[in-house]
Amino acid sequence: MTESNASATGPQIPAHVPPELVRDVDFYQITVGDDPQRDFKERFAGDPAIFYIPRTARDPQWGNWVITRREDILAVMQDPQTFSSRHIAGFDRALGGEEWLAYPVEIDPPDHTKFRALLNPLFAPARIKALEASMRAHTVGVIEAIVDAGEVDFQAVASELPAGIFSHLLGISIDETLAVMGNVRRILHSGYDQIARKAGLEWLMAFEQELIKRREHERGDDLISIVLDARVDGRPLTEKEIFGLFFFFLLAGLDTVAGALGLHFRHLAIDVPLRRRLVSDPSAIPDAIEELLRRYSQITTNRFVTRGVEFRGVSLRKGDNLILSLPLANLDDEVFSDPLAVDVDRQQSPHIAFGAGLHRCIGSNIARQQLRITYEEWLKRIPDFRLTPGAEVQAICSEALVLKNLPLSWAVMGLESTNDSPSHS
Repeated sequence: MTESNASATGPQIPAHVPPELVRDVDFYQITVGDDPQRDFKERFAGDPAIFYIPRTARDPQWGNWVITRREDILAVMQDPQTFSSRHIAGFDRALGGEEWLAYPVEIDPPDHTKFRALLNPLFAPARIKALEASMRAHTVGVIEAIVDAGEVDFQAVASELPAGIFSHLLGISIDETLAVMGNVRRILHSGYDQIARKAGLEWLMAFEQELIKRREHERGDDLISIVLDARVDGRPLTEKEIFGLFFFFLLAGLDTVAGALGLHFRHLAIDVPLRRRLVSDPSAIPDAIEELLRRYSQITTNRFVTRGVEFRGVSLRKGDNLILSLPLANLDDEVFSDPLAVDVDRQQSPHIAFGAGLHRCIGSNIARQQLRITYEEWLKRIPDFRLTPGAEVQAICSEALVLKNLPLSWAVMGLESTNDSPSHS
């Protein structure tokens, strides 16, 4: 990382950073309301396409370049030789002690290619499609358990819904999966409280180690058993490689699916015309999902610069950290007309909600399938619902823009909603 001398008034800006590009803001701790993506876009609307921030709560020890345009983010993601993914997650930094990597998200080619090739068949569309019946049964069970209540914090439900498929993939119980999710939220959504973050990481490490030991003695058809028997370059995986693979899988998959569900269903609660369209024409659900994935993208990631380079008129130095905001990329006015509007009939919606390049999200097939099933089964049973009157929806700003809660209500015997909001927010 680029070094700078600290001063009594704050971190010193490196010499290669133009003063006019410096912004005094913590990108991971923006104040957001119930539509965090809109708030993000409005907050940075007047800033340059690339600017510099001296520190963040996530990594207070160094400064960061912030990349906001879709074209520029794609260029970074598609050039791993210049923009490295090594140590971008930084879980080992948060824990202290021995250095290790989360696989494959924190490795570059050629090693990345080998591990991605190992994992791709496990997440292929045909394999995930074969799990649809069990995913649907779990989803129906979760929804039918609350349908007669007439109200619910949907964000809590959103945590339960993907637990079915992840429990199946890992060969663990639903309760264990929900415990994983609770600790993941401590890591990602604790406001960078170092004590809470470290406690969550330590719990997850201990759980994974116990789970790997469990599979060493008794194999199954789950993901861990398959990887324990896998080979890379003709050899078994090392303990660090096995650990790194499952650590990131446990950390990343559950939370992002639950986060997307909450954001989407908030929109459906206030966008009555769109909701009624999907109820009357379920064939429109896949297009709606893609548009809502664009409009409510969650993830901000990063890369480290491997060599001095000029990028879009800015001089970058080896070790510089680049923050890549997918929410801003997918609300880019240069790519999307009226980007804050939700338009299911957009002729082109080239969103990058799942990232791009070598590190494009390996779990995108799972996410899309869980979203589609949830839309279908919820709208069959609860076609009319709304934000609970008087309740406050809160959001969390971190590496992911997600909702903290989502109070929804409906009439058990049928609700004629009155909040006729237009198809945008």
